Amino acid sequence: MSLSLHVLGSAGSWPASGLPSSGYVVADGSTRVVMDLGFGTMVRLDDPLDVDAVVMSHRHPDHCADVLALFQLWGHGPDRRSGVPLIGPQSTIDALAAFVDAGPGHRFWEVFAPQPVVHGDTRTIGTLSFDFVDVDHSAPTVGMRVESASRSLFYTGDTGLAGEWWTAVDQSDTVLAEASWQGDGDGGDYTQHLTAAQAGAIAASLGAERLILAHLKPGLDPVRSVAEAHKTFPGTVLHADPGLTIEV
Repeated sequence: MSLSLHVLGSAGSWPASGLPSSGYVVADGSTRVVMDLGFGTMVRLDDPLDVDAVVMSHRHPDHCADVLALFQLWGHGPDRRSGVPLIGPQSTIDALAAFVDAGPGHRFWEVFAPQPVVHGDTRTIGTLSFDFVDVDHSAPTVGMRVESASRSLFYTGDTGLAGEWWTAVDQSDTVLAEASWQGDGDGGDYTQHLTAAQAGAIAASLGAERLILAHLKPGLDPVRSVAEAHKTFPGTVLHADPGLTIEV
């Protein structure tokens, strides 16, 4: 089976009715990995027990809050899990552990097997390989390139343009990019998020066939964002609607 992406949610910063925060599943038939798990996403996993690893881009709660819900399920529910890789920046792992007061011997460390990552690190999870790159955000954040059976997806996490970090990323068939702003940056002067057009330019530079826009603030019109991304990206552009499943 080829590499697939399933969208649990993609709302930027806060959830809305029917719009959970950021959460995605990548799978290839043999391995199933969660990438980010923000507000309202855990209940959208069709089988929360069938997860081989949890990979986090950064510690902001709209990307990781429901890891705590997963911990409650796996640590205290009827079907317990142990030793599940929890991969992400050290600050993300620390923040999640601190929220549940996970001192030595705490069940958090039984359920999860933390694996901190930094720029340039690679992890193999079953039949999926992950390559990590530092991106431009207000908390330590990694983008990630996932590959299986010669197909690849790059997920930006939350980021701005500083550092031209995408020059460190290999060609990717699909790009899942945050696109928090429309126009030239509607919504404020915060530069550590992308516009849809900037996301399109990054996807074009990575030679992608498809761009999926995520992290739109609730209330923004995805149709407008898709149209703006098309100005800089010649391939297929989609919005990361909750429930969307695609073959990468």
